[in-house]
Amino acid sequence: MRLTLLLASLVLAQSALAAPCNIILMMADDFGYECVSANGGESYQTPNLDRLAATGMRFEHCHAQPLCTPTRVQLMTGRYNVRNYINFGTLLRTETTFGHLMKGAGYATGICGKWQLGGELDSPQHFGFEEACLWQQTRRPPRYANPGLEYNGAEKDFTHGEYGPTLVNDFALSFITKNKEKPFFLYYPMILTHNPFQPTPDSPDWDPTISSENKQQSPKHFADMTAYMDKMVGRIIAKLDELGIRDNTLLLFLGDNGTNTGIISRFQGTDYKGGKGTTTSHGTHVPLIASWPGRVCIYGWHYQNGTPIQPLSKVHTFPHVDYSHGIRLVARTCEVDGAFSTIDAVLADPALHVLLSDEGPFASWHYPAGTNEALPR
Repeated sequence: MRLTLLLASLVLAQSALAAPCNIILMMADDFGYECVSANGGESYQTPNLDRLAATGMRFEHCHAQPLCTPTRVQLMTGRYNVRNYINFGTLLRTETTFGHLMKGAGYATGICGKWQLGGELDSPQHFGFEEACLWQQTRRPPRYANPGLEYNGAEKDFTHGEYGPTLVNDFALSFITKNKEKPFFLYYPMILTHNPFQPTPDSPDWDPTISSENKQQSPKHFADMTAYMDKMVGRIIAKLDELGIRDNTLLLFLGDNGTNTGIISRFQGTDYKGGKGTTTSHGTHVPLIASWPGRVCIYGWHYQNGTPIQPLSKVHTFPHVDYSHGIRLVARTCEVDGAFSTIDAVLADPALHVLLSDEGPFASWHYPAGTNEALPR
């Protein structure tokens, strides 16, 4: 099945481009469209995401690859998996990422959260990120209670009841604070809400003494994990407000693939089974929210009640983020997929970086899990 792409871009005022804005890209793990209250979800509380949606743009048709690594490779490189995805847990070191482009444009670059893209000590820096706090870089320790993380490649184990998602968020807040006086790009691929489904520090049955992902597992904890993930988003927003830079920061939130198949949620009045790992909409349909107070307007083809109704693929986040901020390196230095049929017109006007085409190209889906065959759709 062919999917028509929504060719979206940020429409920026001339004054907005006078000083580059900060960019924070947050991506929840195994978090489908149905989990956000603003999307019609009825099982979980997501007040911070709901506020972002109410003050920004909420997409109803954003689709990802149905599994972690394929989505991350596609998102970071702007290329369909058929071009550069070779196996799970690998990002080819020959690839150009949005980290490279943002760093080359003078941005301070940081990444925190889940890596899963190669075990080399210098992987984050190799791919353009100056600072990193990651889980699953060179090893796979626990990620939640008493986790093991790596700070710029240096292993650090926690044993006093610390919680991995909080530690990662602390790093994000520190990075933002340290770079508040200059433009920064923070890529935040969150650890939550991936299984194991374990208590959070806000859960009644939280046990700060466990150090195993095999304990206290239950799908009932997914609601607490969702609430805690939303809380971490709220901490980011609060820090930006505290520093007085919220109005100069673009926040993007999305999911990497559908929710775990063991989770059944209520969505728009019906039961909705998670579809991670499947090539159905339950496996690919993810939330996407863009927020930049007073500055961002998403321009596309078709709208319904102020919401874009044409599908958007992860491959388009790469060129749109880069071009919307005056970074003109993509078409000149690396090959990306997506919308560049009117690129000369886009580059000719530095005040309006609008990516449109006369006819929508087709999305390419390549999901070779358990098979050697490519699956274009």
